[in-house]
Amino acid sequence: MMGDSCICNDYDHDGPEFANERIVKAREAHKCCECRKEIEPGQRYEYVSGKWDGYFMTFKTCLACKHTRDSLMSCGWVYGRLWEDVRDWFESQGIKTDDEDTDESWLL
Repeated sequence: MMGDSCICNDYDHDGPEFANERIVKAREAHKCCECRKEIEPGQRYEYVSGKWDGYFMTFKTCLACKHTRDSLMSCGWVYGRLWEDVRDWFESQGIKTDDEDTDESWLL
């Protein structure tokens, strides 16, 4: 855990006009908005709904990605960009990642 560290990009976005977050159990399969992996029925995930820039949106995030985001992105984030932002940060530190990878095996 990095404490109060944040590796996010400096996004110039307003937060949501309003949002509701909760941890729920999947009754059917969903895709994580961050890693795009399937959230299986019975698994718990974060469900967020709200209004951003005049649009109502919902985001479903697996708990592994939520934990990563909570640990690394304390200064803010844009849903759906977690792994792109992590990759960008690693590259800004001189650590080469494989841009062709669609999974995050380069983290290993």
